Amino acid sequence: MFSQVNKWLYISFGLIFCLTFFTKNNYHGVNRIAPDVLHAPVQEKIKGNEHIDFEIKGYSYDLTPVFEYEINALVVSKLNYKLFGIYRSDSIFPVDLCMIWGDNVLQKLYKNWTLRFSQDCRWCEVEWWGNLDFKLNEYSNCHLVTNKKSILKKINRIVVGDQLRIKGKLVNIEGALVGKPDRYTPRQLSWKSSVSRTDSGAGACEIIYVEDIVFLRKANQISYYLFHLSLYGLLILTAVNIVRFFV
Repeated sequence: MFSQVNKWLYISFGLIFCLTFFTKNNYHGVNRIAPDVLHAPVQEKIKGNEHIDFEIKGYSYDLTPVFEYEINALVVSKLNYKLFGIYRSDSIFPVDLCMIWGDNVLQKLYKNWTLRFSQDCRWCEVEWWGNLDFKLNEYSNCHLVTNKKSILKKINRIVVGDQLRIKGKLVNIEGALVGKPDRYTPRQLSWKSSVSRTDSGAGACEIIYVEDIVFLRKANQISYYLFHLSLYGLLILTAVNIVRFFV
């Protein structure tokens, strides 16, 4: 009896895992658009000149705010560098988001299956085939910076397809090593945020010190929860079977 139940649970969890692995991060299926996502980001002069200073994992960071910033956009790609990065300094940018807004959303260009976004080494690349009027000034690669656990929890909840409002400050960053160096640990770090939506190439990314995140519309929630349910189910079944094998 146990072997039959065990078999069908493995099959069920395995099928759910495989199906939801591809649907939990899907922006092509987004239909309901939050009105704010159709507007361009708002960038305003900074009020005051106070720096933001903190330490994370052996680095002391000095953030210079240059503009107040608010972006409402659709997430089309997300990469967590704390999971895939090799540098200790990656901890200051736990997540990069590639996002689109304006006509790219209004015209439902993101539904075109030739449109592809990819992230690597802090870059977000976009490509497509054929005649697609994709506006490069209405997409952005955003480095999210935070030293607050409450904000980090919200960042970790973001999935591809979410429509977000991110409020904070565009910042330039200087970092200095205060801990022990290692192979992948430079002693000094320096990053400058883009302050224009029309630039491109290296230095065209927005570095946002995040002060608030609002989920305008969540995406793929059923797939997201079923994926994690099936993943934990497979892990528990495997652990139970290992225990039974040695008992």
